[in-house]
Amino acid sequence: MAFTKWQLRKSSLQQEEELKKAFDFPDSVCQILAARGKTKEDLTADFGTRALEDPFMLADMETAVFRIRKALEEEESIVIYGDYDCDGVCATAILYTYLLSVGAHVTGYIPERNKGGYGLNRTVIDDLVAKGIDLLITVDNGISALEEADYLDELGVDLIVTDHHLLSDRLPQAVAVVNPHREDCPSSFKNLCGAGIAFKLVAALEDGDYDTVFDFAGDLAAIATLGDVMPLVGENRLLVQRGLRLLSFTDNLGLRALLSETKLKNPQETGSVLFGLVPRINAAGRLGCANKAFSLLIAEDQEEAQALAKELCQCNEKRQELEQSIRKEALEQLWVSPAQAHAQVLIVGKEGWSSGVIGIAAARLTEQFGKPSIVFSIDGEVATGSARSLGDFSIYEAIVGCEDLLLRFGGHKLAAGLTIKTKDIPEFSKRVNAYAASQPPTFHTLFIDRTIKPSEITLERLKEIHSLAPFGHGNAQPVFLLQQARLEEIIPLSGGKHLRLKFYIDNQFINAVYFGMEQARFYYRTGQLFHLLVRLECNHYQGKDQVNIHIVELRPAQFLQKQTLIASLAFDALMRGNPLPLKTALASSPTRSEFAVIYRFLQTKKVFYGLAEELYLLLVPNKINYCKLCVILEVMRQGGLLNIDEQARKMEITEHPPKLQLQKTPLLQILQKWTQQPKEKSK
Repeated sequence: MAFTKWQLRKSSLQQEEELKKAFDFPDSVCQILAARGKTKEDLTADFGTRALEDPFMLADMETAVFRIRKALEEEESIVIYGDYDCDGVCATAILYTYLLSVGAHVTGYIPERNKGGYGLNRTVIDDLVAKGIDLLITVDNGISALEEADYLDELGVDLIVTDHHLLSDRLPQAVAVVNPHREDCPSSFKNLCGAGIAFKLVAALEDGDYDTVFDFAGDLAAIATLGDVMPLVGENRLLVQRGLRLLSFTDNLGLRALLSETKLKNPQETGSVLFGLVPRINAAGRLGCANKAFSLLIAEDQEEAQALAKELCQCNEKRQELEQSIRKEALEQLWVSPAQAHAQVLIVGKEGWSSGVIGIAAARLTEQFGKPSIVFSIDGEVATGSARSLGDFSIYEAIVGCEDLLLRFGGHKLAAGLTIKTKDIPEFSKRVNAYAASQPPTFHTLFIDRTIKPSEITLERLKEIHSLAPFGHGNAQPVFLLQQARLEEIIPLSGGKHLRLKFYIDNQFINAVYFGMEQARFYYRTGQLFHLLVRLECNHYQGKDQVNIHIVELRPAQFLQKQTLIASLAFDALMRGNPLPLKTALASSPTRSEFAVIYRFLQTKKVFYGLAEELYLLLVPNKINYCKLCVILEVMRQGGLLNIDEQARKMEITEHPPKLQLQKTPLLQILQKWTQQPKEKSK
């Protein structure tokens, strides 16, 4: 786990006043919105939407409706061509369920990731045409299928494209292309997901009656919007608000079965959907059985729905196992080579890794190391890669610079996919990291909306803040900073899996829950001062609402963020073999007594549950340089004195260490080289 950068948003009193005058928001809400840089125009667009726009405002919607009605009247064969992710499956289910209900001869088709892959392809088109098809409607894909659209036209099959992805230079050859990103599309809201557009298509077929569509598909549209990580502002905000209210008493047998199987307590909360339902719907697509998810969402038999829901949960468990296996093997690969583990962009790959899971594995590596990462699934001479980034680093631009090496690629700033010849991965890795070296360093950043005092943590204030819900991408749940909190008591919960911590701050006691922090890994003692990042939650207990404080992160009050982040970059550079400035090299060179202090500390712990970051936070009061601490630990590892298990995140002093002079370890020899460089050569 890399250090995160805490960044307090800068508020503007003038902006707060402007928002207060323009909107009927409480002061606490205006403070948050002003700190996020929101203007009156932003708030009108983000929170001022009171109704969904007329679906016919989407370009080509009228033409699409006319052609579908013609197909209904003439009893033509219709195929809905979807996608294997949560958005695509939900979009297909929405349109299929509606057309079936109005008597259409309709089939839903979901391509499998490993058979045909994303979007239209000729082989599938040939199979569908052989079975007889008059009209093909895409949902959540099709905008880039230019050749396939031309092929359908040659075969005499009409095509309607509904998609939300960005356009290429020209539109596909089709009867209608419904996509809000068209330059000539007058629709004011551009950030719908694929299911959101399918939802609007059904509303248009119902002459604009959104109420009817919400009754049977609002929950699916809400799940898809969350699953596709769309910004929760404007029309998406309405879709999710209203859709989630319907989820608790949904008429969809498949969703009811999935809710039952997952035992979700609060299905109306975005977090419950994001971590309870979306991964299970996605898991089927990742493991090559997306049609099970589709079958679940259109199920008309309760027993069938329950069986499918159970299968999806099993798929998710299998996906988790695969992800953990890939992550374990990826870490093993990284730590074989220090230069690879400390590269600015982490790149790993292996034959046989599931291509459906490498995206999640890349996201986990980026989260753990605070760096962009690319994970390859190698299949002989060809490798499929999935990339993730963070902050201001554009992984897409890094990949574009290697376009001559790539067979295929696409994506955006923070996520991308690519296909490459296996033999070209080393050159690709070299170029991507060269690009990263030319960019400013980036870190995981936690944005803090404002500092807060215990006296401000009231139920009334919480309800004001939650008027901004639903929270999610584009409308994050507020994070607050509590400063100089003295730890008074440590109370284990759930057998030590979580902690309740009691603090004293501003002449007041508060309790905060630290979920996921195991008692065995919490080495702090009462009496220490901390800064806390927290979120505020409402808990309904014994008929009463109360405020719960959830800790996001905590740090000793003496922690110096800027110096620590710079030191972490210096250690990475050292491990890559890059030259260090003389001043940095000297500051990072440990003395014999400093080695002894760290050795004795770890020896007393027997097993220390944590890595360099956790140990450093404990030693902050001793004012040790973070780069120096990392050097000490790595030298002890190289000298056989210390076992470091990155996977289990623990360190242990070796019982019978070999006899070795630490000065002869590779890292200290490299460091010695830089400390002996003349000043003019080390600048």
